[in-house]
Amino acid sequence: MTDKKTNEHTVSAFNQIQAKMRVSKDLSNTYGGFKYYNLENVLSVLKPLLTEFNARITFDTQPMQLGNSIYQVCTITYRDQAETIVSHYSSREDLAKKGIDSPQISGSAASYAKQGALANLFLIDYGSDELDSNQVAKYADPQNQNIQKANKTRNYKTELKPQVAQKKYTPEEMSKAEMLYKDDKKENLYTIYKKAKDNDKYAKKWWNAWFSKPDTPQGNLVTQANNFFKAVDKAGGKQK
Repeated sequence: MTDKKTNEHTVSAFNQIQAKMRVSKDLSNTYGGFKYYNLENVLSVLKPLLTEFNARITFDTQPMQLGNSIYQVCTITYRDQAETIVSHYSSREDLAKKGIDSPQISGSAASYAKQGALANLFLIDYGSDELDSNQVAKYADPQNQNIQKANKTRNYKTELKPQVAQKKYTPEEMSKAEMLYKDDKKENLYTIYKKAKDNDKYAKKWWNAWFSKPDTPQGNLVTQANNFFKAVDKAGGKQK
């Protein structure tokens, strides 16, 4: 956690890095008529700053399936001598993309999730003409005339918002849902809920972490499941 008590006039290493993170949009897309930056651009600015302030970051990217959609969920952990800060971001994979195989689709979504988590952590401004990696790929396809025409009047800033699943889950789906838990192994969601209710420290921390992020795909599922499981317990009934 951040310790701000040592010297109120001292600017932390993290704040100095944050202030110096200026990423130029050096990449251009002819078909879309916009400029943008990618993950490589962000890292090229960030790496020297991490060295300068003796700090480091780690990426943890995990796939998660919700309904028919697969999300790449990235967690970035920043560490220096004084504090540790965590940032999350999720990016949905395209169901299909002409000329691109499955590993490339997953890699593209994972890269954008990392870029989004970095932008959130270091307050990097996307700008009004920034597009996500999926939209850049669509513009880059000169055969996709309908998409090009439709995008001429799009509000790119709006489209930059995280692609969050607001799916409404059925009782059966919530009862059978599984999520990555200890040691990156899947665990039934109701089992985790019961452990948390029984004051298992790990389960309680895990559950509260996702419950506090209802705008993420995992948080959306956990929030709905939390209310459903509570109702089931209160009624003394069993899940269907």
